[in-house]
Amino acid sequence: MPNRFLKNDEYPPSEDTFFVANNIENEKGENALDIGSGSGYLTKPKDIFDSALKNLKENGKFIFVTSSLSNYSKLIDYAEKLGLTTKIIAQKKLFFEELILVEAIN
Repeated sequence: MPNRFLKNDEYPPSEDTFFVANNIENEKGENALDIGSGSGYLTKPKDIFDSALKNLKENGKFIFVTSSLSNYSKLIDYAEKLGLTTKIIAQKKLFFEELILVEAIN
């Protein structure tokens, strides 16, 4: 598999980045971690969930963005299987998909 990105390249902010930023600007807390997987081509969502859960304090929040093009209900179900309480906190329709922001509380 060829490396399409040079060392100094970065994934530029996109619709999903601004969607999340606009919807979490009033969040309060001690820490935040942005795990941007870009296209998600090499990332397994369950790995991200498992890692986030290990680092969540009691009553901590894990907020993730997903797409109508993915099986987002399966992600929500997985979060609930891990013991998280979930709710959709924002949605944004684009011309080819809908972005969905989900809050999962420990």
